[in-house]
Amino acid sequence: MKKYLILLFFFPFITYAQNPQWINYTDSKSIYALKEVGNYTWIGTTIGLIKLDKTTGNAIVYNKSNSGLPDNNINTIAVDGSGNLWVGTLFGGLAEFNGSAWTVYNNSNSGLPDNDVNSIAVDRSGNVWIGTMYGGLAEFNGGAWTVYNLSNSGIPGDYVFSIALDDSSNKWLGTNLGVAEFNGAKWVVYDTSNSGLPGNLVSSIVIDGSNIKWIGTDSGFVKFDGVNWTVYNDSNSILPSDYINTITLDDSSNKWIGTPTGLVEFNGNTFTLITTSNSGLPNNDVLSIAVDADNNKWFGTVNGFIEFNGSTWTAYNIINFDLPHNDVRSIAFDGQYEWIGTGYGLAKFNDTAFTVYKQKNSGLPYNEIKTIAVDDSGNKWIGTYDGLAKFNGSAWTVFPLNTYLRSNNITALYIDKSNNKWIGTDSGLVKLDNAYNWSIYDSLNTGQPINDVLALAIDENGNKWIGTNYGLAKLVDSTVTFYNTSNSSIPDNTVQAIAIDGSNNKWIGTASGGLAKFDGTTWTIFDNTNSSLPSFDVNSLFIDSSSNIWIGTSYGLEECDTTGTVWAPNPYNMSNSGLLDNNISAVASDASGNMWIGTIQGGLAVFNSAGVNLNKLKPNGKTISKFVLAQNYPNPFNPTTIINYTLSKTGLVTLKVYDILGREVRTLVNEVKAAGNYSVEFNAAKLSSGVYFYRMQSAGYSQTKKLILLK
Repeated sequence: MKKYLILLFFFPFITYAQNPQWINYTDSKSIYALKEVGNYTWIGTTIGLIKLDKTTGNAIVYNKSNSGLPDNNINTIAVDGSGNLWVGTLFGGLAEFNGSAWTVYNNSNSGLPDNDVNSIAVDRSGNVWIGTMYGGLAEFNGGAWTVYNLSNSGIPGDYVFSIALDDSSNKWLGTNLGVAEFNGAKWVVYDTSNSGLPGNLVSSIVIDGSNIKWIGTDSGFVKFDGVNWTVYNDSNSILPSDYINTITLDDSSNKWIGTPTGLVEFNGNTFTLITTSNSGLPNNDVLSIAVDADNNKWFGTVNGFIEFNGSTWTAYNIINFDLPHNDVRSIAFDGQYEWIGTGYGLAKFNDTAFTVYKQKNSGLPYNEIKTIAVDDSGNKWIGTYDGLAKFNGSAWTVFPLNTYLRSNNITALYIDKSNNKWIGTDSGLVKLDNAYNWSIYDSLNTGQPINDVLALAIDENGNKWIGTNYGLAKLVDSTVTFYNTSNSSIPDNTVQAIAIDGSNNKWIGTASGGLAKFDGTTWTIFDNTNSSLPSFDVNSLFIDSSSNIWIGTSYGLEECDTTGTVWAPNPYNMSNSGLLDNNISAVASDASGNMWIGTIQGGLAVFNSAGVNLNKLKPNGKTISKFVLAQNYPNPFNPTTIINYTLSKTGLVTLKVYDILGREVRTLVNEVKAAGNYSVEFNAAKLSSGVYFYRMQSAGYSQTKKLILLK
């Protein structure tokens, strides 16, 4: 048996076309397109287009948010005689890239009949031929468009999966209803009824130097010499599957055939089967193949791509693809790492690499992560669908069912300023103190229906606010006050998210009633009549250091101020941002002001309007080693001033303002924060002129400074 050397290569530098506002991380490693252009390999993925420099190993990512690319889902790539790149996308149409400028063609600004572009070919005259998913074939000569479809031509089907040009410049098309040959005037159709074609769904066509057509179908691999049809399938050859994904020819006219269950090399006489068991192939489902100028083969699979030079396999890993699952439920920070809870595992991210924890390699009780919280010692508390776990970075502790923890379905976690853990389950609310004493709050001992907990928050007075399927509960000591649609103005009883701002207002996200603000007396409801809320289904809420509220809904992400009067005019969604899914499940912010956004199906997105900055070592690249409370500026002030502070480690932070008699007049911060630099605005419009004091406390550190309000 032939032996191969297998190398794993991580990109040393991944950069973006410009300082990106959006970066995406997904579990999708599928490579749908590969194109060799000189010293570069162009790689089509579901999160954009990657340009790999094969000499240095450096990669540049082009996506919808940092370039003119109209869609991140890349189906096909071609190059014209001038070196321009033509990129076919799943939803955004066709893009032309000359190395600096992008030109987009779609069904609203051009003659392109459909925005789902499957295949592209460029003829000797420089005309671009475009096969679409639903609109047939389009020809573009740089000025005019000509469309060929079922209604106006002899094309057999409007689904055009592949295009090849023979030595007479005839077009050979693979469609959903057979093969079509088009010489510019006449159509000839080959299908199962009039030829040796074994199946009508034709996924790939290549033409060799002898003008022989090699055709991939859903029923086998075919050779057509213009007269004779020779069919190879899994019954008469070693083809592992009759469904052919792709075919490419190398410099020796060997055929490389990608199938869902393996790769095959065919030299015209002999088939060689290549799989994960006898090679460095990362997955048997081979989606795309390219051959470079040195006759090296590049294979794109559903699990990444690899280079093969005939003896050595070199695998390339892209960290953007290493998320364990695209369903991101929760996000937390411990000052050193991001912790991402997904539907199939927990991920630790250090901004350059993921470490994934699952049941098989850790103490996790279950792979479906629902919630994460970090205590003031940096321990991670992880709520799963089937158990609660504590992880200190090396050791795992799993808490079994007991008299108090009556359910393993952990739906929410919150850690208060005394480091008590508040645990929401579908059977009630549980408190776990530092001595590991348990207390339960449910319908039996409170008299209120707080069994099905969906969300938790704690206000500046230590009151617990509990979102349930039956309404909103306020827990003070052992007394529960319940708010629902029958006794309050809350718009819906299913409360999915709660956040509390610096003025102690409660912001409540519901499943079908939109967003509510509750100041303890008055309810303010935000819906499509008085806000830019994209959906009444609010899944997540987060209040950043500038007191902006980030609202994750099932139809996008919105931002507003804490008055509820200033809204971003256009919510962020898949059509106008780097989001890969509109259903937002989690939102958080790191110490650098980056917003981390979890989605249900589109993985994790990082957003910063000033450009994403993943360098946590601040300031000036040095690790933060001390707590700092800066003097407010301006001082004196009227009526607003800014207070900056620095945290050396994760912990509960309180920042409060007191009058000259020592009475608390405002809580500006009361939450667990990661190590980093922060800024908060203090608005004293409702206070009288005079001397005030502000105090920050965190992890045993306490400092007080004076500020002066002059009106």
